[in-house]
Amino acid sequence: MFFFALSLSMPAGNFLYADPSLYDDNDFNRSVIFLTQHNPEGAVGFIINQNSGYQLQTLLPELDLDCPVFYGGPVAKDEIFYLHSNQLKLKGSLPIDDYWSWGNRLEGLEFFERTPHLNSEDFRIFMGYSGWEAGQLEGEVKLQAWVPIKHQSTANILKEKPDKLWSNQMRKLGGRYMLWSNLPDNPQYN
Repeated sequence: MFFFALSLSMPAGNFLYADPSLYDDNDFNRSVIFLTQHNPEGAVGFIINQNSGYQLQTLLPELDLDCPVFYGGPVAKDEIFYLHSNQLKLKGSLPIDDYWSWGNRLEGLEFFERTPHLNSEDFRIFMGYSGWEAGQLEGEVKLQAWVPIKHQSTANILKEKPDKLWSNQMRKLGGRYMLWSNLPDNPQYN
């Protein structure tokens, strides 16, 4: 794991950790975003550590798939997206890196429904996504709203407990981040 200067040379497959200064942002406080696309037109990613509190079967009762739905971000919150292992080879999905692809087709959700042996490390369902226009994300990184990090491998990103991802990374970064890793979500409650 290491820091990187966010540019188009660091495309999809990298991570954005919300800087502790975003503690009062309802959408991004303590969020960990997995970038799925980054090009001259902008960037797309999913918050991988915020459970929405919904089950997919509640949102789409026609599917017999009872799994948690995560809050992917504030864009298109009424749409369902998914991140899945490349081993699943779903038609219409967009590749991210050697391990992951993403999509939002009903056929993908139906595949998850028909494949009962899948576990939570093979896929994750999201409501909405996080998106930035051309140059917007780079500007936010310059303002230190995000801590961009490239991990050595993304293979195990869904194995870690979502509620521990952000604080564990802050502890690894040390310095001022270490202090924030132990504070409540809103430091004014301390």
